[in-house]
Amino acid sequence: MLIRELLPELDDEQFRRLETYVSSTSLLERLGTASNTPDSESIVRLSAPVLKALGPTAEPSMFHALIAQLAEGERDNVERAVAASGYAAPSRLPLLVSQFLENLTARLTNFYLRPLVAHIKKISSQGLLHGDTPEERYEDYCRRWGEEFSDDFYASYPLLPGVHGRTIEQFHAMIAEIFERVSAREDDIRELLNVKDDEPLKLESFGLPRTRYGGGRAGCLLEFTQGMVVYKSRNVEGEWVFWKIVQDLA
Repeated sequence: MLIRELLPELDDEQFRRLETYVSSTSLLERLGTASNTPDSESIVRLSAPVLKALGPTAEPSMFHALIAQLAEGERDNVERAVAASGYAAPSRLPLLVSQFLENLTARLTNFYLRPLVAHIKKISSQGLLHGDTPEERYEDYCRRWGEEFSDDFYASYPLLPGVHGRTIEQFHAMIAEIFERVSAREDDIRELLNVKDDEPLKLESFGLPRTRYGGGRAGCLLEFTQGMVVYKSRNVEGEWVFWKIVQDLA
């Protein structure tokens, strides 16, 4: 069953066509494992009006630069948290902060992308955008969004500010948890990395996946000057038992 409110980027005609397609096409055909049929081709045509209206961009995803600006507002807070941990190599601090902000951008994109797609269609239909091409109108919308369109955007999606705030809270809680766990298990990390001297652990880089657990928590790959470890924000006893079994069998 499709829920109309969850597909704001589609107009009524596009939604009707999608609904007809889903109800009349098998799962194998929708996954592309069956031979092409007129119905399976219709889903390709379905997205064309949206792409044509917005135009292609060089961004990783639509509105990436705009959403990254929203994440940028947290740069100072992230920098203070990372520096206060005592694990950041000073020369790597800007990189570490940028890596965290990239993760925040991805989190915000989950909630902002489709409302932004729907809103730019609304603004464009009102003739408020400047530019002769879809690309120019897209860039004009992104440039003017903060000062001219954001009020109408949030009025159209009144729940989004609350979601935004909650996402920011979970994001900072994730940062705090990562460094708290590193501090609590530093001796274990040193043993794992076979660190024999007293040189402090210094974080040079890390990777944060898009997958998150309850409350916005996430595991990550921590690259220290002494070596690399994987942190998971959940119990890993299952993996440990499996590793022991493999060692016994080997």
